[in-house]
Amino acid sequence: MKNQEKSALLPLIRHDLRTNFTPYSSAASEMGKKDDAIYLNANENPYPFSNLEGLDRYDVQQPPALLATMAKAYGARPDQIIATRGSDESIDLLIRMFCESGKDAILSCPPTFGMYGVYGNLQGAKHIQVPLIAKDNSFSLDANKIIATAKNPDNNVKLVFLCCPNSPTGNVFAPSAITEIISALNGHCAVILDEAYIDFSAQDSFINILSDHPNLLILRTLSKVHALAGERVGATIGGDAAFMAFMRGCLAPYPIPKSVSANAIEALRQAEDKQESMINRIIIERQKLVSAFEKADIVRNVFPSETNFLLVEFISYDAAQSFLKTALAAQIILRDISAKPDTENCLRISVGNEADTDKLISLIKGL
Repeated sequence: MKNQEKSALLPLIRHDLRTNFTPYSSAASEMGKKDDAIYLNANENPYPFSNLEGLDRYDVQQPPALLATMAKAYGARPDQIIATRGSDESIDLLIRMFCESGKDAILSCPPTFGMYGVYGNLQGAKHIQVPLIAKDNSFSLDANKIIATAKNPDNNVKLVFLCCPNSPTGNVFAPSAITEIISALNGHCAVILDEAYIDFSAQDSFINILSDHPNLLILRTLSKVHALAGERVGATIGGDAAFMAFMRGCLAPYPIPKSVSANAIEALRQAEDKQESMINRIIIERQKLVSAFEKADIVRNVFPSETNFLLVEFISYDAAQSFLKTALAAQIILRDISAKPDTENCLRISVGNEADTDKLISLIKGL
C-alpha cells in the first residue's frame, strides 16, 4: 500500500486489506458528472416518475456540495471529511477496517454509546472496557488505565472510542485527558472521538487541533443539533490524507442519496442563522427539567449535562420503573437504562420543546 510510511493510521489497518483490497470503482465516480453529457454507463432508468426527476441518476459517492457545506460548518477542509449514513456507518466501517475477527480489539469506556460494542461483536472483535470513574456527581476518563490497556500488546487494541460529550451520562471529559490519551497512543492505535453532542457543549471541538493528532478521527452527525435524525447523515473527519483516501474506497459506492444530501445541505445552511438560538432554547428547557427533578423525592441525582438530554438517577429500581410507567401512561416515552451496569436506577430523558417540558414537569410535580 502506497504512503504507509507517511500515515499514522494505514499501518494499523487489517493486514489483508492493506495488501489485497481493491476498492470498487463506480460508474459515477469514474466519469464524474457533466450536465450536458448522455450517460449510458450505469444501467439507470432514463424515464423518471413524475415529481421524482433527477433521482433516476446515481450521484457521486461523496457529493462535493455536501462536503463543502460540512467543511464550512465544522471548520475543516472538504478533503478531511467523509460523509456517511450517520455516525453508525463510520463506527461499523472503522471496526471492520481495523479489526481482524478473533484477533483484534476495540476499547470503550462505559457507560457510553452501546453501538461501539454491538459493531465490535458483529465483526468478531474483542471488546475491552475501561469504565469511567464515577466521582463528585460526574464521570471522568481513567486516562492512565486506558493508555496502559491499549498499549498492552496482548490486547491487540486497534481502536479506542471516546464519546465527548458522553452518552448516556451527558458530561464532557477534560480536554487534557483526551489529549493525553491520543498522544500516548499515536503509533499504537487509532482514537475515535465521537462528538455527536459537541454543539450543545461549551467545550471546543477537537477539529480545531486535528492537525496535531495524526491518529485521531472525529465523528459528527446531523441527527442532533441539525434535527435530521430521520435522514441519517454523519461524517468522519481526519487529518491523515492517505487513510481518508483508503477509507473512501471501503465505503459503499453511493452512500448518500441525492435527496438526503440536499436536505443535509439545507439543514446546515439554516443552522448558520438558527443554531445558536435553537441550542439556547434547548438549554433553557433542560434547566427547567433539572430544577423539577431535583425537587422530586424519588430522585437521588440529576447528573450535569452538556447535551440535549439528562441522566436522572432514582432512589431505587422500582422508583425508576414507576416513573417510566407513569410517563408512558401520559404518552411520554423515556429511555430506560436502569438495569445496565454503572447506570443502575437511571432513566435517560431527552429535552423536548416547551410543551413537552411542561407536560413532563406536571408529571414530576404529581409524584
